Amino acid sequence: MDKTLLCDGSNDCGDNSDEIACFVAISNNCILSEFSCHSNSSICLPYSAQCNGSSDCPEGEDEKNCSNCGPESFECDNKKCISTLWLCDGSDDCGDHSDENYTMCKSGVHKDLQPSRFNHVPCDDGFRCNSGACISLDLLCNDKHDCFDESDEGGLCSKSCDTMNNPCSQDCLKTPAGPMCKCRDGYKLMGDGHTCKDIDECEQDPPVCSQICANLEGNHICDCYEGFNLRADKKSCKSTGSSMFLLYTIDNQIREITPTANSLKILYSEEMPKITSLDVSMKDHTIYFTIENSATIQRINTKTKKRQYIEHIGSPKKIAYDWSTGHVYYYNARSDAKSISVCSFDDMLCTELIDIDMHRHVSELVVDSVNRVMFYSLTSWWVFNSPSYVLYKVNLDGTNTVEVVKSTTGYITGLTYDINKKYLYYADQHQGQIFRTTYDGKQRTAVFSNLTRPTGLRFFENSLYFSTSNGDVTKCQLYGQQICDTFKVHAYNYGTFTIAQEGLQPEVENPCQNNTCQYLCIASSSHYKCLCDEGKVVGANEKCPNIQRSSSNEDRPFEFHSVDLPSNEEDSQRGSATLTAVLLVSLGIILAGIALIVYAKRKHSGQFNISMRFYNPTYNRNADGMEKPILTPGQHEYTNPMRNTRPKELEPAGEFSIDNQNVAYLVDM
Repeated sequence: MDKTLLCDGSNDCGDNSDEIACFVAISNNCILSEFSCHSNSSICLPYSAQCNGSSDCPEGEDEKNCSNCGPESFECDNKKCISTLWLCDGSDDCGDHSDENYTMCKSGVHKDLQPSRFNHVPCDDGFRCNSGACISLDLLCNDKHDCFDESDEGGLCSKSCDTMNNPCSQDCLKTPAGPMCKCRDGYKLMGDGHTCKDIDECEQDPPVCSQICANLEGNHICDCYEGFNLRADKKSCKSTGSSMFLLYTIDNQIREITPTANSLKILYSEEMPKITSLDVSMKDHTIYFTIENSATIQRINTKTKKRQYIEHIGSPKKIAYDWSTGHVYYYNARSDAKSISVCSFDDMLCTELIDIDMHRHVSELVVDSVNRVMFYSLTSWWVFNSPSYVLYKVNLDGTNTVEVVKSTTGYITGLTYDINKKYLYYADQHQGQIFRTTYDGKQRTAVFSNLTRPTGLRFFENSLYFSTSNGDVTKCQLYGQQICDTFKVHAYNYGTFTIAQEGLQPEVENPCQNNTCQYLCIASSSHYKCLCDEGKVVGANEKCPNIQRSSSNEDRPFEFHSVDLPSNEEDSQRGSATLTAVLLVSLGIILAGIALIVYAKRKHSGQFNISMRFYNPTYNRNADGMEKPILTPGQHEYTNPMRNTRPKELEPAGEFSIDNQNVAYLVDM
């Protein structure tokens, strides 16, 4: 065919192949998003002007060869739409043989119009036509042919879902193949294809509710535990009381961030090594912490600013506060006597509780005072420097040790719990995952994966908080879509952190109140137990061997100390006094300087007296020792000291000096 017939607006080939993609060609006058009219190439139109029902080109070529058929369909010459899969298949699907055009089939143009036969379109919630297309169930049996092959109409459409032909327990849909059953929201279709059964949303994982879920017929409702209120979303719960705040350490500082108030405070700062472990008592407004390479456990009251510490207690690394008794459990990492021990600041007593094998170390330690249990992880580095761990649960008195989780590979760097659901969460830094398990070690599952070095796990309001690199803290919801958010705590990496709010330490009975122990009382699964200094359990009124209860520390290996730190008011007054003194001294210096400048200006106003003296031994003498003649007015004389004097008779060179007594300075104001 002559090339001049290409893109002339006429189907010269018979299969329209000479007009395909003509508008793709771009004239020199049109931009990339436009095409030019063939009858007048100076006219540029946007591609949206093609086949829009309005002729914009002079000869209407922008509306030629337009099809009313959808994608993946072919418009026959008689305007009928068929699937492109039926092109050139040897069957006259159009009725006018235009889908079997010899030229089109021989050239292979139809293959470019057909979708891949290996593409599968999901149709779980729709109707699959015989051609393979998928349409909505609402389009079935509506007296309109929505499938290319008309398989969506006819058949049993007229008889489906009538009184005599409706086997469905809920909704019935008419289809050409007969009635099809469908369930309402909150129900699922059983295997018989007819019966609908209620969906128990409370059994889903992740859970639909953050705390309590009550299943209803076809629905569910969410509720909260005591101390929490249901939020407006009817799914999550908010802890009552004051706002949550985050405590974290930077070297030797303890800082507080309150997200709701958008405030940052420094609660403690001393010249000492960095802080390695942290816990808090909400009731007493007290922070407990340990210090690197220090045999002490410290505590500071954020209200009174009183600091107390216990020393000579080994090498404390991890601490956990029991808010029922006020005791502090800690991991003593001293190489020759590893143990989990407990101390009471109020009773000024300490004792060993659990011996730890010298080849292992405790990586995490937490205390649940409500259920009176303690969890700790033991890590070993045995074969090829690969870590393994065992996660234990034990009563607060050191009895009834239970192995919760054991893994041959992994390293636990975060441990926390849900008091109400009795779920234990732990972060495995080696695997980059956070796991959940019940208190008895059952139903272990990974809740978050593909994490980068998660550490310091904390639980609050059914969300997990954990620290990552670069000074970030990540918060992940444990219900619904499990959305995670990350926020910046510090520009660089920080030490450790914890979450503080009343809901994390609900009020519980102190089992050791009015106890009759001779040495130290600790909580037990039943009530309380009495311990001696070496960890021996004795009866309530039984005496410990070689122990005399006394407030004196002389016979104890550990010592208690108390330090009163400056209060905020004293710091403020001291700072104000210092600032006032600095301002007064600065003001005095400025006034004195101004006075001196003014005095100098007035005294030497209009003068510039700078004199110089040049001393030379040969000055004022001639070569013969005669006096110089007196000059008359108007005469000038230049005396060369080298004249009439031989080099060997020269005296030492003259001196240049400034007469300080005759120097004055003029200050220009």
